[in-house]
Amino acid sequence: MVDRWMNQTDAVIPDIPVYSLNGQLNVGVVSDIGLPFTVKIGSAWKGLDVELSLRYAQWLGKKLVWTDIPFGSLLPLLVSGKINMISASMMIREERKKQIDFSDPYY
Repeated sequence: MVDRWMNQTDAVIPDIPVYSLNGQLNVGVVSDIGLPFTVKIGSAWKGLDVELSLRYAQWLGKKLVWTDIPFGSLLPLLVSGKINMISASMMIREERKKQIDFSDPYY
């Protein structure tokens, strides 16, 4: 995935089957971060964070539901439980680690 989004200028998300056996995963995303991470073109989402989120939802057996949110609102909505996960390039800082669990850094 890193090679696809960091090195290929014409990258497309592969077909990732959607399973919704275990409910839905509400993911907060910022649509204007831009490629290679996240962009929304028309109704289609594209980028490394998008593909990673789709693969994670598939692994959980959940339907992914996107919520496009301004960056400054991501943490409050996650902490309040309005979204289950953030899919955005975010610096891991000690103060943020006190509020939320981060994935392992992947870029």
